[in-house]
Amino acid sequence: MVIRSQAITADDFLAYAGQHPETRFDFIDGELVEVAPKPLHGWLQVRAIRLLGNWLDEHPIGHLHSEVLHVLDGVKFIPDISINRALANDASYFTEPPLLAIEIRPDTQSREAQRRKARQYIAHGTPVVILLMPDEHIEVFTADGGDDPRIYGMDDLIENLPGFEGLMFAVKDVLAR
Repeated sequence: MVIRSQAITADDFLAYAGQHPETRFDFIDGELVEVAPKPLHGWLQVRAIRLLGNWLDEHPIGHLHSEVLHVLDGVKFIPDISINRALANDASYFTEPPLLAIEIRPDTQSREAQRRKARQYIAHGTPVVILLMPDEHIEVFTADGGDDPRIYGMDDLIENLPGFEGLMFAVKDVLAR
């Protein structure tokens, strides 16, 4: 459900979200949209956070965050999961792009809206964006990969830790460039 279609500031977003703590919001194509993730979304998010946390313990390339606002050149993003160079502090939001942004597509968002969002992350300096399409596949967008993502099976993240390791080493290679 679209809540506000006019552009709002990061402070306006935070104030509005603070007035509605029981509701989760996202920015999609410049609009404030209410999202209602299903249990599968939450499970995927927790699973990915656990795997990423374990991986980052062995490969400390940044700091893991969940659902933190990023304002990049005035454009607002709230990735489901991100790896950032900086550790969270008292600032209301990050102004540097994440090293990695992960979005999990809820039923309320189209696949193409998610892909547009991934391309926007890339255009604003995020080197790698992973879209998890529940019960479908994983799409990985990279800054040097053009508009077409690399496609992986969901098992690469969900069931198969070695597959996840391979995916993360591919991400690390892109970040090292």
